[in-house]
Amino acid sequence: MSSNTNTAILEAINEEVNELSPMAVVSELGITPMADSFDEFLAFADMEKLRYKLVFKRFEEMSA
Repeated sequence: MSSNTNTAILEAINEEVNELSPMAVVSELGITPMADSFDEFLAFADMEKLRYKLVFKRFEEMSA
């Protein structure tokens, strides 16, 4: 795929991921929070980084 095509795909995936709840992002990444509660986990989680990971996870799964 061309660079422009990849960029368009990544942007589309990013829009989809940004619409997900934090719980959905964590669940799709298969992360088990190591905290007393999900709210406590979210207080310390870098959701921007987790969303970034999910975008690239979905992108990689498309080419598999």
